[in-house]
Amino acid sequence: MMHKQLLSIAVAAAMAAPLAAQAEIKLSGTAQGEIGSVEIAGNDAKTTSQDSTGALGAGGGPNRIRFDVNEDLGGGLKAIARADWGFNLSSGGGLKDREQFLGIKSSSGAYFRMGRIQGAYKTATKIDPFYSTGAQMRCAGGESCGNGFTHSSFLDNIFEVGFKNSGFKLALQGVFDELYGSGGGEDGSFLANAEYGNDMFTVFGAYSQMAGGEDPSNWKVGGKFSMGGLTLGLQYEDAEMGTYNNGDALKSMGSLQGQYAAGSATYKIGSAILGGWVSQYMDDEGNEVPPRVSGDSIAYSVGAIYLFSKNTLAYAAYHATDSDSLGVSGDETYDWSAFAAGLRH
Repeated sequence: MMHKQLLSIAVAAAMAAPLAAQAEIKLSGTAQGEIGSVEIAGNDAKTTSQDSTGALGAGGGPNRIRFDVNEDLGGGLKAIARADWGFNLSSGGGLKDREQFLGIKSSSGAYFRMGRIQGAYKTATKIDPFYSTGAQMRCAGGESCGNGFTHSSFLDNIFEVGFKNSGFKLALQGVFDELYGSGGGEDGSFLANAEYGNDMFTVFGAYSQMAGGEDPSNWKVGGKFSMGGLTLGLQYEDAEMGTYNNGDALKSMGSLQGQYAAGSATYKIGSAILGGWVSQYMDDEGNEVPPRVSGDSIAYSVGAIYLFSKNTLAYAAYHATDSDSLGVSGDETYDWSAFAAGLRH
């Protein structure tokens, strides 16, 4: 199945070749493999290997193949388009849709695009040195996850307007399809982010609201500061939607409401980066979702990254989560520790 899909992509690329005289067509991609071990609720550690979602239920990996198209329209305008698919190195399963969109951008930094796009809440500046690995923050105790309005997945039928110039980045996304209720959002849902940064610091904020029901919303603010080889990050998130410990190898507490206060630090020595993050999750009072009971949690990851080149790196990290939440039988179901190591190109 996957070979047929790749052949179809290759044929489409060949048919698009005559457009190269008028437009720039760029092929890119990322491949990552990971191995690890995980110990849940004091049980025996189990080894695991997976790539596209992370060996330890990371909630989304970087593996993809991507086509980007840019055409100069004159007058400072460019047409833009992207077709992006995810894949799995270890178990196959064919290609999975990621971003597919088209739009127009200007030399001033303003742009418009529409289609299937990552949520503006997810794409705000990240303070996590182990993002998209089994030791990352999202889903493992430092950020909300579970749908496109948090730090996971993608959103369909999105219209986005934004601006990127002189260190400023702004984005506003909206769902305006009244028939789009089954994909995690309804007509009137919207997301936004704003940030400003330079070589020394970045500050950012983001907001998302899903229309329907009680109109749940999430918001976060944070920043990063760099000097020499040291980089420090802080982030605070207030979440009315999302899950915690969501993943293939881990158990999910279900829909949660609470706050996350997280910090990170890295130090670069030559080609090596040493660092980690720590997060405190504070469960809202009365937020009980059977079969667990409400409770706070603290989580952290520490490890190292080695940069072989601009495009290739290896990493190894240890993660632990200590939760006050208990399973239906009263055991410490949501306490777990893990080790993850991988290679990314």
